Amino acid sequence: MRTICVLLLMLGCCQLALAQLTPEEAYQKLQEREKERAAAGAAAATQPVAASEAVARPSGLAVGKLLHQGWEALSEKRYAEASTVFDKAVAIDASDANALQGRGICKYELKQAKPADKDLQHAYELSATGGPGKVSRQLVIAAAGGSVASGNPMRAVKVLRGLMESMEQDSRFDEELQNDLGIALSHANPQTKKLPLFEESLKYYMEYDKKLNAQRKDGSARWGTHWIPTSEAREKWKTYEGASDRVAQAATIADHVTLARVHAYDNYLEIKGGLRLHSDAEIYQFTNEYKRALLDEAAANKQLNKMLEKLAKVDKPPFPDSIEHDWSEPR
Repeated sequence: MRTICVLLLMLGCCQLALAQLTPEEAYQKLQEREKERAAAGAAAATQPVAASEAVARPSGLAVGKLLHQGWEALSEKRYAEASTVFDKAVAIDASDANALQGRGICKYELKQAKPADKDLQHAYELSATGGPGKVSRQLVIAAAGGSVASGNPMRAVKVLRGLMESMEQDSRFDEELQNDLGIALSHANPQTKKLPLFEESLKYYMEYDKKLNAQRKDGSARWGTHWIPTSEAREKWKTYEGASDRVAQAATIADHVTLARVHAYDNYLEIKGGLRLHSDAEIYQFTNEYKRALLDEAAANKQLNKMLEKLAKVDKPPFPDSIEHDWSEPR
């Protein structure tokens, strides 16, 4: 009887025990609770084992088979299917450069420029830890293609030159990489063409062309991605470069004149609504300067348009719109 009283006191803080229970019922309730706690403890003890089994990483052999399956579909141009396979590989290891490269190429071929560029740049960064010359040729081409497609041609130029310059140290020249460099440069906008990086890279491109020409030794020279008679190539380049230079000069003048017009307009606004009083001479000067700036700007833009029209009629070095390659599984 004493034992039953002790049990009832232990249940005193529980709302259930406050109900009118017989000693036998109270003892039975206590036993049920003890069984429930024991069962809960057993379940918790087995939980970590089940979880570890659920997230177990596939074997290296299984991952290799998955990647091979993806590259096989890619090489057969089943890009959507291959992309899904590479998704699984990336889910296993988000830092697998092989899987990222494969998925990036699939997205590139599917015209998904931004996702492709993201994957390919990640794969390139993972592979470039030993320097740009250590990245595989195919990955360099793919990364350059992704950069051009996503509107960043100068990043493509840097990637291509990193490998080309490394190969050149061993007296190795690569015509396909040179073609891709030309494609990247041809996508630069007028503002980019004013940058030192573009000017220096264009110079590198022209010098590289000369080296390829010297290796050919058959009386032909490069014109874009084509080989034509040397004399014809020289004439085409001379005409094109002359027209391009005149456009660049006209664009520079137009930029300076526009800045002058903006400055003159600021002065004009000051005499019209400024807080300071202006003399008649100042008003006359600033008004005439603004009118002249407007005329100068119109004339400069007219000249620029004229030069652009002439450039449009000049034969340009032929380059494809995008970088293409015969993709294959990395070895």
